[in-house]
Amino acid sequence: MYVEVFYTHGLHFLQKHIFLSHP
Repeated sequence: MYVEVFYTHGLHFLQKHIFLSHP
């Protein structure tokens, strides 16, 4: 459960980072 939440958060963070890097 905890791992799933962490994984989801990580994915969101990564997506946001990529989105910011590639506008």
